[in-house]
Amino acid sequence: MFIILYCVVLGIVVKFYGMELIHDEKSAFIFVVGATIGLYLSVEINSIPKKLRARKQLAHLTGRAEGRITSHYEDTYETKDEDGNWHRNSRGTVIYYEFDVGGNTYTGQGYGSWKRANREQQTICYDPDHPEDNLPLYDIDSKTKTHFIGLLLYLVISFAVFFGLILFFAWIMGN
Repeated sequence: MFIILYCVVLGIVVKFYGMELIHDEKSAFIFVVGATIGLYLSVEINSIPKKLRARKQLAHLTGRAEGRITSHYEDTYETKDEDGNWHRNSRGTVIYYEFDVGGNTYTGQGYGSWKRANREQQTICYDPDHPEDNLPLYDIDSKTKTHFIGLLLYLVISFAVFFGLILFFAWIMGN
């Protein structure tokens, strides 16, 4: 959404002011860095309420145990493109596990990563008062934390898109 808004604003600026605001490479670089930071802040601000709700809902899962993964499968769904072709997409790996607390064995399921899907164990978070209420630590982290590699890729791609847009508009305007 922000990228579309950014393109519209950049198009209006170029249309009415020409490339005077972006007259050299240094100002173009500063403009792109500012837009990338703005995009990052927009995404983070929009995701903060969702992450806070997830943290509040999962705060009672304070117990930790090593769970034995009994089976796993890839959770997929299909989408249809404009040409009518079906494509299979993955939501992630669902794992089934069991773990022991106080001499009792409990079972559960949740999302794990591909890397962890081939492991035999995974850390399970559970409610100490009700161990049947549980989730894998990976599943909790994916709902409550921002992952550095994903963030870095997002920022690099955003930077490249914005810089490409500026070069495109500069080329159109003849600068």
